[in-house]
Amino acid sequence: MCQVEPPAKKEATPAEDNENNDIDLYGSDEEEEDKEAARLREERLGQYAEKKAKKPTLVAKSSNLLDVKPWDDEIDMAQLESCGRSIQLDRLVWGVGGLQAHAYWLWHLEVADPVCSGR
Repeated sequence: MCQVEPPAKKEATPAEDNENNDIDLYGSDEEEEDKEAARLREERLGQYAEKKAKKPTLVAKSSNLLDVKPWDDEIDMAQLESCGRSIQLDRLVWGVGGLQAHAYWLWHLEVADPVCSGR
């Protein structure tokens, strides 16, 4: 077998390095922007801002379901519901609720309360 040595690599001179760095990969020859392109961009940005301003704002809502189970069958659930609904807080609106059958003649109270945070 014959062994072949790889060819010696030639080191780049500083002049060659500068030539490689001057290559523009994106093809833009001009540094300054065209006036027509700037006007078109500003016009489109204005249209986008106008369109964005017309959209209604989002209102964040949460829906909570309170499930109240009594200790025994002697608790007055109607009074418990009226006491619960007497609580007043900002952005709290009591929704639909009522007694639901639980087990063995026991009832539990379910009350929905949507909370709106965008008002």
